[in-house]
Amino acid sequence: REAGGIPLSCLEPAEQAARGLWSALLRDLPPAVRPDDWQQKAARHPAGKLASFWLHDLARLRQAAGGTGKGLPLAQRAGLEEILSASALAARLGQAVLASRVHFLYSLDPAWTVAHVLPLFAWAPSPDRARLCWQEFLARGRWSEESLPALLPCYVAAFPRLHQDLSEVKERFCRHLADIAVYHLGHPLRDGWLPAFLRVATGDLTRIFTSYLTRHLHSLKEEAAGRLWETWLEDYWEFRLGGHAGPLEEEERLRMIFWLVHLGPAFPRAVEKILRFPGLTLQHPAFFRKLADAGYARRFPRETARLLRHLLAPALRPYPAVAPVAALLPILREAAVPAEELAELARVLSALDSCGA
Repeated sequence: REAGGIPLSCLEPAEQAARGLWSALLRDLPPAVRPDDWQQKAARHPAGKLASFWLHDLARLRQAAGGTGKGLPLAQRAGLEEILSASALAARLGQAVLASRVHFLYSLDPAWTVAHVLPLFAWAPSPDRARLCWQEFLARGRWSEESLPALLPCYVAAFPRLHQDLSEVKERFCRHLADIAVYHLGHPLRDGWLPAFLRVATGDLTRIFTSYLTRHLHSLKEEAAGRLWETWLEDYWEFRLGGHAGPLEEEERLRMIFWLVHLGPAFPRAVEKILRFPGLTLQHPAFFRKLADAGYARRFPRETARLLRHLLAPALRPYPAVAPVAALLPILREAAVPAEELAELARVLSALDSCGA
């Protein structure tokens, strides 16, 4: 390994040894392994290591070709297909490792990967194999822009399985979906996969998905977040406000409010949508501090004042965010927000503060 791995001149005898080891594994591996243990065994088991050998073999050959090689050489393809065609437990462990590297295999040979590797994610005829492959893929794999059009239908087919078969990895699954929504060059609503997800998602799934979207928006520059709004995020708000795929739950609405402080010029339009959230009580001081730090009270004073009135109207007493909201009032006053609007905000804050004293 320190010298760069197996020399290319020695790959052929190494491949022959790998085939011999594979035959022995198929013959000798005991079948008494619980499916719940498979994910822990796949990458570390000799079957998984042999699958990794073939993948490393392909990577070495591609590197030797200057990183531009396409297609699978016959010897390596035969080794992979031996793993893919077997049904023993060793084969499933090796198949899970191959599933986790679907983006790499697709970059080498898209047609072969679609025909031989993507079926590993299908729930028929073997739900146990599919669950293992999904677990391994979500733990160690990734999608790529190149492979996603072929891989996305596999995600959609797995949506109904998130509550049972994939319940242990549903957070990673939702993170993948949020990554796709933010970084894929498509439109999640028009492409159909996001409405399909929301139709089967219960509160915890939408909470996880929305939480990861919030993290992404936090990490994006304002310009990139604005492009996301123009591309599909505004449509998503309208979709959810319209009650499509179920009503907006309070926790989801609260998380969406935090998107405001990352949207830049789209802030006024986003506020208009927040004003359509009924009876929403935001008790997080952090949001109002972020609103001040982002400079939106100066950039969009009228919209900020309307937002504050909407969020304070149903506020409960004692209200923990009195101080950061009060800190915004001088900024709004300097920005020439009408005195009557500021007086109303000050009156509400005073009532909330006195009741908490």
